[in-house]
Order: sequence, then C-alpha cells, then structure tokens
Amino acid sequence: AEPLYLQCLDIRKKVLGEEHPSYATALCNLAGLYESKGDYARAESLYLKCRDIDKKMLGEEHPTYASTLNNLALLYKLMGDYPRAEPLYLQCLDIRKKVLGEQHPSYATTLCNLAGLYKSMGDYARAEPLFLKCRDIDKILLGEEHPKFASTLSNLSGLYESMGEYRQAEPYSYASLISSIDFLRATSAILSERQQLAMSQTLRHRLDSYISLAIHEGDSFREKAAKQILGWKGAILVRQRGMRLAAAEPEIADLFKQLQSLSRQLASNFRSDIGYEIDNWQSRIRELSNAKENLEAELSQKSKTFRESMKTITPDLIQASIPQDAVLIDFLAYNNFKPSQHEKGQFVQTPSMLAVVAKNQGALQLVDLGATNKLEAAIETWRESFGLSSKGKQAGSAIRKQIWEPIFQHVRDAKTILVSTDGALGRLPLGALPGKEPGTYLIEDHRLGLVPVPQLLPALVNDTGDRKLRKALLTLGDVDYNASDSTEPETVSELEPADIPFWQRGNDGAIFSRLENTGGEIAQIQRIFRKRAFGEEPSELQQRQLIDLTKELTGKSATESRFCELAPEFANLHLATHGFFASENNQSALSLELHHAPGDQTVSRRRDVAFRGINPGLLSGLVFAGANRTPTAGQDDGILTAQEITFLPLEGVQTVVLSACETGLGKVAGGEGLIGIQRAFQVSGVKTTVASFWKVDDLVTRRLMERFYQNMWGKKMSKLDALREAQLYLLNNPQAIRSSLALENQAETKRLSPRLWAAFQLSGDWR
Repeated sequence: AEPLYLQCLDIRKKVLGEEHPSYATALCNLAGLYESKGDYARAESLYLKCRDIDKKMLGEEHPTYASTLNNLALLYKLMGDYPRAEPLYLQCLDIRKKVLGEQHPSYATTLCNLAGLYKSMGDYARAEPLFLKCRDIDKILLGEEHPKFASTLSNLSGLYESMGEYRQAEPYSYASLISSIDFLRATSAILSERQQLAMSQTLRHRLDSYISLAIHEGDSFREKAAKQILGWKGAILVRQRGMRLAAAEPEIADLFKQLQSLSRQLASNFRSDIGYEIDNWQSRIRELSNAKENLEAELSQKSKTFRESMKTITPDLIQASIPQDAVLIDFLAYNNFKPSQHEKGQFVQTPSMLAVVAKNQGALQLVDLGATNKLEAAIETWRESFGLSSKGKQAGSAIRKQIWEPIFQHVRDAKTILVSTDGALGRLPLGALPGKEPGTYLIEDHRLGLVPVPQLLPALVNDTGDRKLRKALLTLGDVDYNASDSTEPETVSELEPADIPFWQRGNDGAIFSRLENTGGEIAQIQRIFRKRAFGEEPSELQQRQLIDLTKELTGKSATESRFCELAPEFANLHLATHGFFASENNQSALSLELHHAPGDQTVSRRRDVAFRGINPGLLSGLVFAGANRTPTAGQDDGILTAQEITFLPLEGVQTVVLSACETGLGKVAGGEGLIGIQRAFQVSGVKTTVASFWKVDDLVTRRLMERFYQNMWGKKMSKLDALREAQLYLLNNPQAIRSSLALENQAETKRLSPRLWAAFQLSGDWR
C-alpha cells in the first residue's frame, strides 16, 4: 500500500500543489498507514502537516479540519500521550458543535472518542456523562439497529466493567451483543462465507466480553451467556447452507437477486458518511428497510427453503434436538477480558476455554475451564508420543484434569455424549484421553460423538426432506497422482519443491505419493456392501443391479471432475486419498487479530477490515488424479478445495468417509468451530463424516475401515457404535494388524497405541 500512497501524494503535489486540500487528504491517508504499522513518528509529522494545510486553506471551523484534529488526537492516545490528545479532542468537539450541531452523528463520535480518552486516563467521572450523551444522540439519529449504536453500548459496558460495576455493565454488554448478532444476520444475504466469517471476527470481542462479564459476576448471567454461545457458534455455517439452497431455486432466483441488491444498498447506506444530510439519510434507511422486509415476506410465502433459511436456531430448539439419554458438551475458545489491576481503563486479555453443557431439558451449564496456554502445550506434548511417553502420560492427565473432570459432574451416566470442539481441542481425539481407571481410555468409558456445531443438531436429528438417493456406494482409491489428460507420455513435472504451489504439495511439502493399500481397501469395502446387499453369491440379475448401485474410481479415472459429477448420486462416499493443508504463511480471513478489549471502540477513520485474507475454504482440500502435474487452463488441477466441496449438491448423502491424512483438522473459526474438509461436506448437506487427525498407516486404516463397514452394514450398528467398536477392537487386538510395519517394534504389545486406532473421528449424525 505504501508505494501507492506515495505515488498518489507525488501526483497531487505536482498537479495541485502542497497547499491543496486534496494533497492534505493524501498526507492524512499515508499517516493512517504509518499509524497502523506502529510508525508513530512518521505518522505524527504527516498529520501535523495536514493540519496546517487544512487550517490555512479551509479554516478552523471546517469539518475536514475537525477530522484532522480527531486523527491527530487518536494518534496521541495510541502513543499514551493523553495531555496532548485531550485539547485536540476538545477543539474538534467545539468545531463540530458549531458547524453540525449537537444532534449529529459526527458530534456524537467526538463525544465517544473524548470519553474513551478519559476512560483510559482513569477519569471515569468525566467519561460516563459523555458516553451516555453519545448513546442518546446515536439512538435518536441512527436507531438501535445501527452498528455504531452497538459500539456505543459496548463502550458504556467497558466503562462500568473498569469501574467494577458488573451488574450495571451487563445490560449494555448484552444489548451490544444482540445488536451485533442481528447485524450479522441481516447482512448474510449479500456477504460470502469468507466475508461473514471475517466480519464476525471484528465483532467477536462482544461475545467474549459478555462471557467474561458473566464469569466474573458469578452465577447471575451464566445461563444467559451460555444461550448466546449456542446461538453464535455455527450460525454462519447454518445461514450459508440455507442461503445457498434458497438461491438455487429457479422459482425465486430473480426475487432473491432483488433481495441481495436491497441488502447491499442498505448496508452501503449504513456505512456511508452522513455529512449534513441527516434527514435524507434517515429517509433512505427507512425506505430501504421497508422494501427489504416486504421482499423477505414475499420470498417466505413462495419458498419453504427460504423460509427455513431465515429461521433462527434457538438454544431451546437445540436442546429439544438432544436425545433424552444424551448430553451435549459445546467447547468454546474465547478471550477472557478482565480489568487491569495496574492500569486504569485497561483490560487484560487471556486466551481461555469454556464448555456449555446442555441436556434435553433443564438449565444450561457454563463451565469455565481456564487459560489455554498450558492446555495447548499439553496437547502438542501428547501428540508427540500419543500419550505413551512419560511426558505424554503427564500431558494426557493434565488435559483430562482441565477439560474433562470439571464437566464430568454434568455428564455422569449419559448414554451418549455429543461434543463440539473448538480451538486447540480440534487437534485431539477426546476418546484417547485417560479413562477413569489407570491404563484405560475415555472411549472405553463413554460413547463420544462429535457434532460440527450445535446449530446443526436440529437438521441432523430431524427428517428435513433430504433427497432419497437410489445409488448406494461410491468408492475412490489407488489414485494416480501423476496422471494426465494428455496423450503425451506420462512423466511427473520437473519442479523443484520450492516451485510447487501449496495446493500441489503434500503436507510435508513433497509431491503426493501413491497410497498402496487403498486399492485393496476400497475393493474390500465394495465386497462388504455386496455381501450385505445380496449375500455371498449374487445372481446374474443382482450383479447387473450392483453395477448401477455402486461405482469405483481408481487410477487415472479418479479425477476431481468425475467425482464431482458422481458424488451427488450416491448415499455413501468413501475416499481413500490424500488431504492437503496450506502452510500457516497463507493468511485466511480468520487470521485477523481483531479481538478488542471491552469498550475499545474509538472512532477515527473508516477502515475496511472485514474483507481481507484468503477464504479459509481454499486452504485445505482433497487430492485427485493428476495433482502432481502442473495445472493446465481448462483441465482438472487434481485438487478439490473445501470451498468447492461446500457448493456440491450433496443433500441426501448419508455418510462420507475420508480415509486420508489429517482430513479432520481445520482452521479455528472464531465461534464457528473448525473449518476444513470435514465441515465443508457437512455444509454441502452430508449427514455424517468420518475423518482423521493425523497420518495413519494405510494398512491399519484398511483394517479399521473394513471392520467399521462390517459393523454398520452387516451388524446394523449405529454409525457411532460401528466406529467405536472397530477402534476398541484394534485397541485390544494388536494381532489383527501384526503384519503392518507399524508394529514391527511392538511384537509383544497387548494394547495398541492411540496413534493407530484413535486418529479417526465421526462427526454429524451419530445414529
């Protein structure tokens, strides 16, 4: 950005001269860049120069001059130079009062900024009336649905928390959170999933602030906070899924586009600079809001799908979806904000973990599980030896003590425990934690089923009218990653590892290697299905039926395009191939560090931070034939990204088994759970997925998968019990895979390492 700002500055200097207001604007923009980079010295010199130009050319009562003073004051506040910031804010306030009047949003903004300065100085007595006055002005002029009004409420909450007045802070914090949730919901029709996720990150601190307040206050607001956690986590996933289905209906396509257009205009007007035209602005907002509401009503009448997509998944609906003999544990990674004991007006931020425990009936329980720094370290230590080394055993015990024992009193004898993980817990199979008896595992004590996010529970357990698919089983394996559509001889591209794009590399940076045992794996799964369907010796007619019921993609035929064409036709998909993940250097839209402290809402310039970063759905995917070759325009690149998976029409698909490497991992999504391949299939409509946490020996995987399908199809077990029994069998019967290289140094082992049996997790419909 810096070279472009400098080029703009140079052009305006040559064409307009150094005393032109447009040149001053360019100076201000460049100063803002330096400020964001922490280069306060250069920012200050440019702001001062801009101030002098505006003062000379526009005068001391011009709104632009007032804005420059505001920007300079904000810089001094960031520098901690409060004595120089205060007179600038006061001067700006005086100018805006004279020019715009006290009933103007810009005047209210200055009140807010000055109040924020006093709060930082610890002068709460002067801050409070300014924040309250700002609230009253914003409420009248902008309305309670405007994002800035929510910011003002957040500021008031932060002030009262700093004062230790938690009960006085609570209604403001809660109202700010509800307003933010409503705003995210209102903009869902026009924002992509990436944009929604990024915007939720900018507002996420309000959820964390309310949680922190509820925890510090005691039991008074904990259930209220627990309900908001269930309402926030996964909301974007559910909305994105519903909106995608509604937009695809031909009968409402034109009306849906009109709704998007109106929503876009409304959002644009909300973000626009009001200037002097406050009455006209209010009139436009009312007109667009009414038109949008009328169109939504018309769409609801014409489309059941749209009607369903607009419904809010309430905590009561989630609880009603939990079976009577089950319990839901919803983990959430959050930032715990606490007023600093050393600096007035400041907050200490501690990355932490909590759990919401819910049953079919009764009050929600919110359990604070403490800071995550030691938890994250323990999980990494556990993964190094899969809990078998001395340090690994200590780590496993520490993890159990922190995240399981505090919630066990709420679990007790529940037949099924449904778990939604978050944060560092997404790298850990909970079933491999120590059990209640020495030498045992949690999987032996409980039936543990994963759900991607609680918001999906109602859709998982209720018959939502999914398509009934006639074809039964599509398997893919023994993929030729070097294959080409070309008639030329097949040779792997001569590329140095550093030249291979991240989407073409395996997780270790190398090209994708052949998985030798996957051909036998999918052949055996096909045999298990045939035996279940028609017995040991199917008739000639049955064999012809099998050709239509099942399909196998191998070698060079296992292409991305062929899979996308066939997948929507089959009820069960089994993919024995590699997964891929981009390196941490590729920043996603979720990597924005925008977790503000409560009330940290100082307003200076409008910066569009909600649309940066790579779509997280492009940072992981599945690998198909030809992935090792240089991509050719118009041909398969051999990579199916998570983003592409979300747009496959997979409603009615019951099970997707990802017999691949690390397909269960994903980026943490700030209240959305984990984003990755597994979640992408669930967004596309799949009921249940099975995926892995780490690389697993492919012969061991073959044995596990064979037993899983025998249990599910032959013994008619539930999906959860089918996988659990297969894992317990391998745990207690190492001889079942004695021929595997994985056991060459474990000849006398009586119990199998979690490395070999615990990698796979089942997520979604567990029944």
